[in-house]
Formats: sequence, structure tokens, C-alpha cells
Amino acid sequence: MSRRVVLDACVIVKLLVEEEGSSLARSVVATAHATGALPLTPAHAMAEVAEVLVRKVRAGLISRQQFDLAVSGSQTVAEVVALRDLLPAAADLALEHRVSVYDGLYMALAVLENVALVTADMRLTRIFSGTSYRDLLIAIDGDRIIFYGDG
Repeated sequence: MSRRVVLDACVIVKLLVEEEGSSLARSVVATAHATGALPLTPAHAMAEVAEVLVRKVRAGLISRQQFDLAVSGSQTVAEVVALRDLLPAAADLALEHRVSVYDGLYMALAVLENVALVTADMRLTRIFSGTSYRDLLIAIDGDRIIFYGDG
């Protein structure tokens, strides 16, 4: 049986360029891959990842060559899921928990698939860790992984 996870854009970036938490992100994804599971991500994550990478180039944190490799690599990190079926639930999550619809899409996918959401967004983690969704959270916070669920 496979153990899939949903990856948010923050975690995907950590997989593509070396930064704090990159080794932990790779470890979480390697565990999923070891069970034969390709991580999932909502389609908008690809745009979010590209935007973060553009900002890193502009700030001089990565080169254009690293950017090109990362953008190319982003296409193979996770199975990309269309937004159509996720939007109603994401909008409900946004209204109920005061998160963006973009962030709601990650949790909506995790709920739909009944799998963990792996995130490095600590604001999102704080919000959902106080809800019934806490069991679906795995957070990468600096040099530690926080498992909120039972396993």
C-alpha cells in the first residue's frame, strides 16, 4: 500500500534548491517514494514555485542556470492535480479559517485524498494545527519535522 502526501509550494522549492529544511523535505518525499507513492500537489503550486524561484534569482540567491534546472525539475516532483474539484472545498476552508484560497487548495487536496499535507508554511501550520485537520499536518520547521497526526 502506498503512503501518498500532498506537498505545498514551500516544500517543493526545498526539493529543488538547497535551503534550510531541504534535507528534511527530501527525507519525507523519499519515505513516500519508498512505498511506491508519488506526492500530490494542486496545479497552482507550479506557479507558486516558479514565483519563489524568480524571486530567488532576483535576490541573487540562485543563478539563472539553477533556476532553469529547478523549473524543469518541478515538473517531476509530484503528480499535479487539477483545481476544478478542489475549489469549492478550498473556498470553504479559506472563509472558515482565514487562509488564502491558494493555501486552502493544499488542505482540500489532503482532505480529498485522506493523506498528509507536508508544508513549510508555519502560518498555515499554526492555523490548521488548532483544527480537526491537525491530523493531516506534517510541518518542516527549520531543522525539524513536526508530525501533528497519529501517524
